[in-house]
Amino acid sequence: MPERSGIAGDRGSSALENVQWTLIELEGAPIAAAAGGTPTISLSSKDQRASGFAGCNRFFGGYELDGDGLRLTGLAATRMACPDMSVEAAVLKALDATATWKIDGRKLELFDATGKLRSRWTATVIESGDKP
Repeated sequence: MPERSGIAGDRGSSALENVQWTLIELEGAPIAAAAGGTPTISLSSKDQRASGFAGCNRFFGGYELDGDGLRLTGLAATRMACPDMSVEAAVLKALDATATWKIDGRKLELFDATGKLRSRWTATVIESGDKP
């Protein structure tokens, strides 16, 4: 299993949460910015909700975090049609397969149950996870 390490200002196991992550690599290939924008994901500790942008549509759902285990649950997306849906389909497939995570510096790596690296992200915005 991958081991966790923190980003600057590490908040322990919550270093993964309340950060907007921007996709930089998918299935071993670098991601170039698309016309609609680069995929992102955020995990909100306030309500255990995952949300982001998959390349054409916004997605949302829940998540379960247990140590280095991460499971995205009930992912759904808006239904806009775009000229090329291949990146979006691959992003959603990789997220659906996520089983574990690792943070190295400002990079987040998501792995499937076999330990294969499915996606790599970079921290772009640190969000507040404070409860009102």
